[in-house]
Amino acid sequence: MRWSGDAEKVFPRRAIIVRHGKARFAPRAEPVLDPKAASEEGPVEMVALESGPDLVRVLYTWDELRLALYLEAQDLREVPVREVALDIALSDEPVDARLVLLPGAEIDFAGTRAGERKARLRRPGIDVGGWIKEGDIGRVFVPVEREPLPDTHSIRGATQVHTSPTGPAFGTLDSTVWRLRARVIGDVKNGRRKIAMRGPRFLIEGWVADSELVEEAAGFGGSGGRGYGWGGSNRIWLPAGAALFAGADGGQIGVVRKQSVMADRGERRNGRGRVGAHIPPWGWVDVWADEASFAEGKRKQEELSRRRARYKVVRATVTAGFSDPKPQLEAQHEDVLGCVDAVEKQGAEITGELRLVKLVNADGWSQKMTFSGPLSKNDALIACLQKELGFGIGPNKRSRPGTLDATIEIGKKPK
Repeated sequence: MRWSGDAEKVFPRRAIIVRHGKARFAPRAEPVLDPKAASEEGPVEMVALESGPDLVRVLYTWDELRLALYLEAQDLREVPVREVALDIALSDEPVDARLVLLPGAEIDFAGTRAGERKARLRRPGIDVGGWIKEGDIGRVFVPVEREPLPDTHSIRGATQVHTSPTGPAFGTLDSTVWRLRARVIGDVKNGRRKIAMRGPRFLIEGWVADSELVEEAAGFGGSGGRGYGWGGSNRIWLPAGAALFAGADGGQIGVVRKQSVMADRGERRNGRGRVGAHIPPWGWVDVWADEASFAEGKRKQEELSRRRARYKVVRATVTAGFSDPKPQLEAQHEDVLGCVDAVEKQGAEITGELRLVKLVNADGWSQKMTFSGPLSKNDALIACLQKELGFGIGPNKRSRPGTLDATIEIGKKPK
């Protein structure tokens, strides 16, 4: 048994605790933890060391404490133990859709048939289901990572998701509950378009009403309301400083303060082009900009993308009860690269890894932050990061403090 920080690599299997009931140090020993009523607090995902039909040994980790405990299998969640595509056929019509679950996906069960159980995937705004074989269900699994799908559209309201352009619905998607985004695949058929939506340990592919799809504005980060009105427009990047005009012949009525994406309305006159700008909370307004700024904006956006690629979150772990910290860390690229730029102006290029350990309170805000690794020897860089990295990671579901442990990597300057 290894008690060091690499236990997660040595023991790849996981189990999800949904009830905190009896716990033992040995299989036949008396419980060392025996609450009068099993707590429903959770779920908590932990390393699985051993597994049997009645007991599963897990590595319970809390701050600096680690305990190997035998838990009753019934206190662990039943989940898919391998990647599996559910049977979503509801008629004799061919199916051109998929509901794929990855190991450990959180699902509910409702109904049985010979050798199978009816599984439902429920998330905010998502309710889809299909049939899964009994042999694909268990309580111990090996997680599988999948790359996120780049979104192209958001869903305007509530819509059913169908098995084909003319097939029945196997679930619903509802952006009035939680704003949902998806990737559109192909053209409109029978008033529907095929979409793909990947979330934590699941993939949904199906057909939805085309009228409920709105093209996403890459770069807005989903901060506004539903329906930005991109329609079929291409996107135009305008650089900071670009002048905005009231028309092809009109006077200047604005300026771009920061590199921005706008909708290309496709009209060109007198060396200017018409673009759509989103102005919260009103909505969309058409303005004009010099065509020369279009090419400059594209070039600068490509430069920003190459610069952004220097920053990589290699790994990120956090105490149980907090949300996945990796998205928050990835969002810090401007602050981190800003510090890198400032230090590089004074000396040599900065490349390599940096480990960050952040102690946070129950609300997810930093109490203390320390650095180690090769780049920690650069005092100027560390001083800048201590000042600039003030991000939070959100509250702990169990109202407890914790520790964020992450490694970031700074690559070479783009040529």
